[in-house]
Amino acid sequence: MAEVDWPALHDLYFGGSFPHTADGSFTTYLQSMLPRMPDLRHLVAMAALPRANGIRCCLLTGDASAHSMLENLRSLVVAYPHPSDPIFAIPFPNLTHLSLRDWPRHYDIKAQIDLRSLWTSPILSATEALSLLQRVRAPHLKTLELVYSADEADTDLLALIAQSFPKLRHLILHRYRRSADETVDHRAIARTLSRISTLVTLQLHLDFAEDPGKYRTADRYLDDPASDVCQWPDRLAQYGWDILGAMAETCPLLEGVALLRRDAVPPSLWLWMLRGRQEAFCAWIDANW
Repeated sequence: MAEVDWPALHDLYFGGSFPHTADGSFTTYLQSMLPRMPDLRHLVAMAALPRANGIRCCLLTGDASAHSMLENLRSLVVAYPHPSDPIFAIPFPNLTHLSLRDWPRHYDIKAQIDLRSLWTSPILSATEALSLLQRVRAPHLKTLELVYSADEADTDLLALIAQSFPKLRHLILHRYRRSADETVDHRAIARTLSRISTLVTLQLHLDFAEDPGKYRTADRYLDDPASDVCQWPDRLAQYGWDILGAMAETCPLLEGVALLRRDAVPPSLWLWMLRGRQEAFCAWIDANW
């Protein structure tokens, strides 16, 4: 594929996993192939990283100006993006969907020993995500998904998202704590995100310290109404109502807020709190595989 021109190709999907060896030939082929696709509209590079070779891959090499043929992209999905990848410096006048994510889901790799032994999950830090998004020029972006680990740049990152994408309507954030004892201030996060007046939906996985998660030992607590596992859905819903309330006035288009519920039977579900409704409900499976 790297030796053939693809003048009419609109959609390209990379799945599966990267090679288990440190041989860089795959990356070289990939970097040679994309410039041969001048009419590419949708690019998905979502492959798992083997623990033996957990190196982030740059989709392009060299200066971004040399890859203007990719300016037609409408959607871009990259698992474990490299913060310095030249692809993020290309002007994207028509890009409406950007996903900077993990694969498999970072929370599954953390919780399941069998996945942890196979795959690594080098998600972006807030500092890296900030550096990456500062280079993105996508004035018509409508949907953004971002998976990252919080650090000292956390507030600046959220503020940048609020400032840089004036037409953003759907935001999905998976924010992981920097340490096990960190307390998540969900109201402060909501106040920062409330600057995005165009938002219609907000989906958040905030990695709360008290979240029992999807662990194999959780089932034995399901019959105990006083257990954290049984009480967690109500507590999570209250956090969601807090966030929706903090954003309702400055985000008039906001229809609802969803928080990821990981304590139920897999797959993980989004717990929705909708404006005008009094009860939370689960809908939409999180796309972790």
